[in-house]
Amino acid sequence: MRYLIADLVTEFEPKYESLKKLAAPFAYEGNRETDIRIEMDDAYIQSLLRKMVKGTAIEDAEGLAVSSAFNRRAIRFDTMLVHSSALVLDGKAYLFSANSGVGKSTHTREKIVNIFPAPPQIPSRYRTVLGYKNRTSENCAI
Repeated sequence: MRYLIADLVTEFEPKYESLKKLAAPFAYEGNRETDIRIEMDDAYIQSLLRKMVKGTAIEDAEGLAVSSAFNRRAIRFDTMLVHSSALVLDGKAYLFSANSGVGKSTHTREKIVNIFPAPPQIPSRYRTVLGYKNRTSENCAI
């Protein structure tokens, strides 16, 4: 499957439902060449899972593997993935980064939006992808 993430045509095949669901809104059927190709085999995902906290689901290991691979390749395009929630107001992006489970998305959605005079746009509740130069900040759920 091909996806358009931060204006980069990214190709990978999600194996598990959670990543398929997260990636679906970014499906791309255009004619542009692929910028980033990610291939993950089951053995690599399993080896990553063994290094993660006991009880972590295989789906989470796949998400981490694909996110990490995307980040390593996206650097060539002056782009990076940031574990954060984000909102956009007056053309500026505000990122809120913290450890998993702290409540970044909840805090952004329920508290932060109330301090602005005009309601900001909340592009995503997952991961933020930042592109520089001629790119604009965009959000992705991968």
